[in-house]
Amino acid sequence: MKNTSKLLLLATFLLTPMAQASIVIDGGPAYPGSADIVGATHTGSLSNGGQTYTYPNIGSSAVENLYFGLYDVAGLGLSADDNTVTGAEQFTWYASTGSTIEYRGHIYVPGNNGTYMTRLLLTAVSGATVVTDSTTLGLADNVHSLFDITDSSFSVTREVDISSDGGTTWQNAMPFYDNLLYKNNGASLYTNVSTGFYWQNQSASVPEPASLSLIGLGLLGLGLGRRVKKG
Repeated sequence: MKNTSKLLLLATFLLTPMAQASIVIDGGPAYPGSADIVGATHTGSLSNGGQTYTYPNIGSSAVENLYFGLYDVAGLGLSADDNTVTGAEQFTWYASTGSTIEYRGHIYVPGNNGTYMTRLLLTAVSGATVVTDSTTLGLADNVHSLFDITDSSFSVTREVDISSDGGTTWQNAMPFYDNLLYKNNGASLYTNVSTGFYWQNQSASVPEPASLSLIGLGLLGLGLGRRVKKG
């Protein structure tokens, strides 16, 4: 009877659905294979209307799962003729939704123009959703969330904005700054936003829940069979 009870307990354990693990990142941020960027294009302006990157062949590489996000980003600043950058504050994560990851910072504009809130928006146009879990939280503070690529054609926009009222209303950074340009000795806006792919390598095959259930039932049947023999 004891053996049967143990086997019943084992079968119950094997039949219990296992919780989904956190995402796994084995490499990146970079391109896992040249096949993923064949035909990749980008259009538009980061600080004036947004910049769209389209990757039509995502998923061609031999990886288990593919993700996309930030890996090198500076805040919005001013670049003078001597290439010095002033007034910049690094963008840091602010919020995530199903398709958008938002980062915020500030820019100080000299000449009594004050400090303005800035934001960087990454929005998946197609082929991805936002994922945030213990794995992404272990990345740099300015990364925090990634896009989980779910389709072979992936498209994402990047946009930088400025707000003069603490984040209630926003305007593309370039048009906003152009209105102040004459006060700032010809300085221009500057930012550095780099994005790339993170990935999970192909892993060893793991039995599906249905297979585990069959194993459990098989063990249970074996145990009961032995019990009957001994009787």
